[in-house]
Amino acid sequence: MLGDSAYKLALETKRTQTHLPSYNEALVHHLCREARHALNRIEESLVALETLPLSGQQDTRALAAQLAVLHASVKRTKRSLLAYHVQRLRFLKEIFWTVGTIPEEIKPRLSPAELDFFSHYAIAINRYRAPFIDVDLTALEVPPKDLYIEIRVLQDCGEIQLENGSLLLSKNSQHHVKRSDVEHLIAQGLLQHLA
Repeated sequence: MLGDSAYKLALETKRTQTHLPSYNEALVHHLCREARHALNRIEESLVALETLPLSGQQDTRALAAQLAVLHASVKRTKRSLLAYHVQRLRFLKEIFWTVGTIPEEIKPRLSPAELDFFSHYAIAINRYRAPFIDVDLTALEVPPKDLYIEIRVLQDCGEIQLENGSLLLSKNSQHHVKRSDVEHLIAQGLLQHLA
């Protein structure tokens, strides 16, 4: 039935907000063919509408109703396809900002276009980042409120070099340090920021 495939894709998009399944190429291609077929039927109906005699009001209403249903079907299909792809691209952007590269276990799940998007996105961000040598744009999504923070060490990190000396980070120890010195370790999950 018209719209069933778009509904399946919308459900898949909703279910996959926390993980990235394999790209559903078969369903995407099916929806594209379905939309093209509906557009062809719209064109045929418009041609038929132009050739109808002025006295055929019943036929005109039937064709107008058919056009409305087909147009709504194409719009629904398009929205479902866009939602599916936007969700996947958001996930890829999140991977870039947290990890920096695509993990090997995720690569087989991506389409060639998604791999291409990721590489172009990384190039664009790195090109933007180039003039800011001393600033790590991936460090924080929210601006820091304090220059110094309290941290708890979750895993032994050994001795690290700070601006004003060195610091031994042993498991379960707590320290008051400058945020910029340890935020990369917080992002890796080795340290915990204590609020």
